[in-house]
Amino acid sequence: MPFYYAVSSQQNTNATANTDTLLADLKTASANAGLRAYVQKLQAGSYATPADNAIRLRLHRLTSLGTYASGTAVTAAPLVPDAPAAASLVSTLPSLGTAALNAVPAIQLAFNQRGTGLWAAFTVDEAIGISGANNAVNGLLVLDSQSTGTSVPVNFKIIFSE
Repeated sequence: MPFYYAVSSQQNTNATANTDTLLADLKTASANAGLRAYVQKLQAGSYATPADNAIRLRLHRLTSLGTYASGTAVTAAPLVPDAPAAASLVSTLPSLGTAALNAVPAIQLAFNQRGTGLWAAFTVDEAIGISGANNAVNGLLVLDSQSTGTSVPVNFKIIFSE
């Protein structure tokens, strides 16, 4: 039986239209080369004063690792209190460097700042998986954001299983 974990944070999108900002990443720990983790849900919204700003979030795989750098670590909380600590690592505001995002996102949400966005895997086959060590492209997913020219605070929650 898999264990489920959640991580949430708030980060700002870029204030320049059509410019991406990486909000977070989910990766396998280097000591857990055989680990498999699956994104089950991605939920996002904004607490800021309602305004007509479009927000797009995409969960990407990488096609090359290059000089990719993780950001600030966030500890994932187990959804069941007696579950072991998560073996997957999450960080906010990573830096793409010379790495390259896959052209086709695994998940894409578009919503207005007045609303929220939700993607959920309703069957096991729909979950987005990572596997292997985090120094390989298969062990990493990146949450990318874009807005329509205004910096928007995005509250997001990623639920994953391992």
